[in-house]
Amino acid sequence: MLEHSREAKGLGRSDAVLASELGMSLGTLQYWRATERRGKLVPVTIVEAPAPAAGLVLECGRLRVHGLDLDGVTELLRRLQ
Repeated sequence: MLEHSREAKGLGRSDAVLASELGMSLGTLQYWRATERRGKLVPVTIVEAPAPAAGLVLECGRLRVHGLDLDGVTELLRRLQ
């Protein structure tokens, strides 16, 4: 975002317009830039969250177990014996 903001600023775009386009306040954009100049920003990588595993639902009488994978159900049944 900051690299993009530097490029936009170089093209003459105002900070207020740029902040609005980025969905942040002007104060936040200015704070991030100042923080970057002080060397206090840490790069991050945004990754997609893993898809939740489809869990099994096991019902046996009054016992109902859900949210475990096959290995988890197997281990639970082994321990309950």
